Amino acid sequence: MNNSGSMWSVLFRSLAGVMAGARQDVLQQILQSLTPSGGGEQVPTATVVRVFNLLSVTLGDPDLGLHAGERAPIGTFEVIDYAVRASETLEDALVRVCRYYALINNAGYLGLHKAAAQTDLVHRSDADRNDRRQAVEFLYASIVSRSRQLVKDWKLTAVRFAHDRPTDTREHERIFAAPVSFGQDDDAVAFRTADLRAPIENSQPALAAVMDHYVDNLFAHLKPDYLGQVRYAIGEAIRGRDPSLSVTAHQLKISARTLQRKLAALNTSHSDLVDEVRKALSVRYVKNLSLSFGEVGFLLGYSEAASFYRAFRRWHNMTPSEYRAQNI
Repeated sequence: MNNSGSMWSVLFRSLAGVMAGARQDVLQQILQSLTPSGGGEQVPTATVVRVFNLLSVTLGDPDLGLHAGERAPIGTFEVIDYAVRASETLEDALVRVCRYYALINNAGYLGLHKAAAQTDLVHRSDADRNDRRQAVEFLYASIVSRSRQLVKDWKLTAVRFAHDRPTDTREHERIFAAPVSFGQDDDAVAFRTADLRAPIENSQPALAAVMDHYVDNLFAHLKPDYLGQVRYAIGEAIRGRDPSLSVTAHQLKISARTLQRKLAALNTSHSDLVDEVRKALSVRYVKNLSLSFGEVGFLLGYSEAASFYRAFRRWHNMTPSEYRAQNI
């Protein structure tokens, strides 16, 4: 989850309640210490992550996110759950989860990457990968649990997480029933593409359409973080090439001129955001010992290693080698 984003407050209270379980006294103490009185329509994602982490420590459950996601009843995610339940197929349901994800984190990315044999439900964030562990594991455990309630006879083919491998992974293996890897570039659960066509019993397409309309109006009211959306569009295009304004605009399904005008109104530019995204990704990639610095430069879209080295020194006041030595 991206710490610059926010969550719909109604949804946050519901999720936090599920995470706390019967210990509402603990939840209230944590909420009072971390959230402003009176609340508001949106809660900063940094607060969401801290609440989930504090609950894990306070309740003594290192796998709290997994356990809460597994037991969260349909309805916990409010309108998201109702629309998912009304969808016609498993794929329709997952597409809606991705579409509505901005209610959970309006600066994050959740997308369905479909191929002939396998389809990945991918989550990406520039927030600290270990800090967000509980929140991300809750997200995926709840999605998988719901999918199993709605559709029978399917299975995951793989699961990957960006955070470090926990000491004990038996609960991950039990809940996901698939190979689980850690320390990856993103978070994802992988489905067999053929399984996505499975119908949801007692679906209600008309109700799902009503929910779509409701959420569209809700998004307009809550004002999702537009810059967060642009950053993620850049992140999607940046691997191995220099992302242009036109490429980012295409990702957002708007014209380059419209994107330029919107960014100017927000006192920034496409080139500034590209630099921000590269800076954030550079830290993650340089810490990955399996990547050479040449590969890091390529992943950040630099055609020459020298350009990457100059940019890294400008961002961090040290070379990639010095940064890796200090942070590993």
